[in-house]
Amino acid sequence: MKCAFYIIVLSFLALTSCIKQAPVPNVNIEGVYRFDQVIYATVDNYSQEENYLFSNGSTFTNPNEFPGLDTIKTANSLVKISAGQLNFNALITLNDTLWEQSYPAQTNCLLTAKNPYFSFYPFGMKRIWKLIDYSDSTLVISASTQWPQSNAGPAYQTTYRLKQLP
Repeated sequence: MKCAFYIIVLSFLALTSCIKQAPVPNVNIEGVYRFDQVIYATVDNYSQEENYLFSNGSTFTNPNEFPGLDTIKTANSLVKISAGQLNFNALITLNDTLWEQSYPAQTNCLLTAKNPYFSFYPFGMKRIWKLIDYSDSTLVISASTQWPQSNAGPAYQTTYRLKQLP
């Protein structure tokens, strides 16, 4: 009898204690952003992870990257994300802003927690950015991991903190 009573009470509690979930917010990442920070990490199977932080005007250089992401001066370099296009290295004039590098990108700039990935195609190669955080017009993006020397060398992971410009 006690066992039946406990089963009824536990069943009642389980059925009446539903968890309310907030809707997954959509984030539109379309806009012009400034690179505020670059975190560059190296990892291999034989040594510990090493992290390098570039911020406050320091210059990040990676010869394994394509033009636009190969040299980034934090607090100065810009990127423009739009549906179908990703632009780097802005030349700002009195009348217009010209972009030195332009790469095709996916047509959707609306990302969700269930699909936080944005793809673009420099020189026909697919690159994937994952949105890690979005708050106060700041994007934190993790670039796809690279193994430039295959299994003979370490992997490189790059994370960008971007601040949206008005």
